[in-house]
Amino acid sequence: MELELDRRMKALTLFVILVLATTITTYALDNHTLNYQEQGFESNVTVLNETEVENTSLGIDVGGKLKYGNLPQETNATKFIEVNSSEKVIVNIDSSGNMSDSLHYERQYFKGYNRIEVEYRAKEPGNYTGDIELEIVTSDNLIGDYWIRFRGDYWPFSQVAENFRTNYQQLRHRF
Repeated sequence: MELELDRRMKALTLFVILVLATTITTYALDNHTLNYQEQGFESNVTVLNETEVENTSLGIDVGGKLKYGNLPQETNATKFIEVNSSEKVIVNIDSSGNMSDSLHYERQYFKGYNRIEVEYRAKEPGNYTGDIELEIVTSDNLIGDYWIRFRGDYWPFSQVAENFRTNYQQLRHRF
């Protein structure tokens, strides 16, 4: 019985060490081989009740904001953010504000020109505002080039490190 417990403790200890080593290595690669650039967009939308739809005009804004204008209830509107890069990049998108639950977007991994879709799904009538934050990740060196390809191809694995990095940055800004 004692020998069996010893084996389990050794296996658990080895597992914990491997997880910690992987997380620390991933964090170090992220911070020393990648460049993070952020671009924010203010956004708003007015969702109209079905009875208000008859005389509604839809707005189009081509400025530095992602305004969805007036939308009838139960409709969708899509805005595009165009990004062009000569190297592989990862574009992470995050949103805040009371409109963020109705915004839909996906993380992007690409080289060259790409149109990133940000869709708003109008549900309940009301005025909604928020911010849409783009984080563009590029490499600083050759190791970063390989690391960014790895992160782009094996996203679920690197999500752990990305969450760790984000949480660490949020804690650092608090103090």
